[in-house]
Amino acid sequence: MFNAVRSHQVPTSLAQKRAYNQPDVINALMNDFHKKCYLCESINIKPFEIDHLVPHENIPSKKYEWQNLFLACRRCNGIKSDKHTDIIDCCNASVNVADEIRYTLPSAPDQKILISKNTEIPDATLDNTIRLLDDCYNLANTKNREVSRSQLIEEMFTEYTILLQNRCILMDRHSSEFEKSQATEKIKAMTHDSFPFSAFWKWYVKFDGNLKQELAKYT
Repeated sequence: MFNAVRSHQVPTSLAQKRAYNQPDVINALMNDFHKKCYLCESINIKPFEIDHLVPHENIPSKKYEWQNLFLACRRCNGIKSDKHTDIIDCCNASVNVADEIRYTLPSAPDQKILISKNTEIPDATLDNTIRLLDDCYNLANTKNREVSRSQLIEEMFTEYTILLQNRCILMDRHSSEFEKSQATEKIKAMTHDSFPFSAFWKWYVKFDGNLKQELAKYT
């Protein structure tokens, strides 16, 4: 999950309460969410699905509420459904999602991804969000979810490999200043909210003291 900035202009389809899954709504969500699933941060989210943060079945007004619509992949949208409620609104500027939740990749793709709290302060909404994200990254209770999880993890490990390759360039005494500068820019790009799985790369850099030290030289 990452912090997104929502457009202030409400798409016409929502303003007229015609439908919430029309092209103008999807295009606006794709722009605001960097074409990423707001939960797992994957960019492989075709077909695009629209999630209602607050289920609208018993609250008709939520069906067309712009602030209640989020861009999701099919896997995460199906897992969340109406079972996971009261979760963090990543468009809420008062909440720094990257600081609240810690993301840790395992040493091998078939192991569990670790999602945990980065605070001791009791927070039911944060706890609910962590449970949902844990399911989004790890749930494989059906064949389809087993396959979709495998695809998701492979996508993540491909990006992780690129991060490590650029780390090696930075730490290699044989690398030129130009090569190190390029590697720095690539790693910084990976920690931007627009990049796939940016939350993981932010936490990786945060806990890699040697990498942080090298990155600081080229800032």
